[in-house]
Amino acid sequence: MSSVLFIRHAETEMAGRFCGQSDPDVNAQGRLQLTELAHLLSTEVIDEVYSSDLRRAKSTAQAIVEARKIPLSLRPALREIDFGQWEGLSWEEIERRDPGYAREWMVAYPLLPAPSGESFQAFEERILEEVNQLLNSSCRPMAVVTHAGALRVVLRHLCGCSDSDAWQQTQAYCSVVRYESRNMSRNLETKGEKRMSISTKRGDAGQTGLAGGIRISKADLRVEAYGSVDELNTVLGFARSICHNQEIAGWTEQIQKTLFRLGSALATPPESKKPQIYITAEDVDFLTQLVYKIEATEGILSDWSLPGAHTESAAYEMARTVCRRAERNAVRLAESGPEVKPEVLAYLNRLSDVVWLFGRLIELNAGIDARLRDGTKVGPKWSRAW
Repeated sequence: MSSVLFIRHAETEMAGRFCGQSDPDVNAQGRLQLTELAHLLSTEVIDEVYSSDLRRAKSTAQAIVEARKIPLSLRPALREIDFGQWEGLSWEEIERRDPGYAREWMVAYPLLPAPSGESFQAFEERILEEVNQLLNSSCRPMAVVTHAGALRVVLRHLCGCSDSDAWQQTQAYCSVVRYESRNMSRNLETKGEKRMSISTKRGDAGQTGLAGGIRISKADLRVEAYGSVDELNTVLGFARSICHNQEIAGWTEQIQKTLFRLGSALATPPESKKPQIYITAEDVDFLTQLVYKIEATEGILSDWSLPGAHTESAAYEMARTVCRRAERNAVRLAESGPEVKPEVLAYLNRLSDVVWLFGRLIELNAGIDARLRDGTKVGPKWSRAW
């Protein structure tokens, strides 16, 4: 069995900025990280090392080859995405410089490139082509040192990770992603027998990494908050997978994509060197308009409902209760001291209304009456059993 270790470079002085294809070397903290990385990899068999030719990656790779007395091959195609005019800027500086486009870029991510920058599609194609060449060129154990963006491409396409999982796995500098296969001579897009691992072993002691590499306990309120949002996204995904109403399924998919941003917002504390991720007023308004649209449907139940009358609506009821728990966890985090943007709380609050209404619309279309109270016990309109 052959093995590939994909490794993110160590920290630089541009941490917290759009580094892209800028070329800083590792800083003092980064050199300490390289010492830890060398210890982590001390028992690994590595016969070949490939690296992006940018200095931060090359310095990281050199720490690996020096201990083993093996050659280093520099591969320019393993560079990070080119952020064009945003290179070297912090997110706050970008918002001041290009406020309209910055917000549009964040909402549409990853569909829009940075001004004069490389498109995400071109970036992914470049990384996939290069990694394909490496996998097909050798069956010997190798290490590939690259950048966070490139690692996320590998995790999504090679390991089948979701966007949120790929993001979480690549936050820490010197992150290590292991890929093992019985037959390395295959294209990334092909299916075949392979065993993959995204275990970095960094969480074995009960800690995890936030955006920017900050290490905290997995029992921290912040982890509980974004973890429950991840759970909500998963439950919504299940509901969507069995939903036959294409309109509701489409709305659900759009909501799921927004929840990735919301989870990232909760996982990015104010002190993080990474750009802050935002839920916007437009995101909340989208849900509000959905509420008004579905409430206006002729015959829609506006009273208490009994979960379980229909399989698809029951799945959305489960999502609603997880949404309420995610909201409570976010409120608990906010009340404990850390800042939580009001749009995050508003979005989760509005989302539970929307998901409840999805269930009622499904039941209406199926001709099912799931009301809890009969006509002799009439309550206020839109009172709901939560």
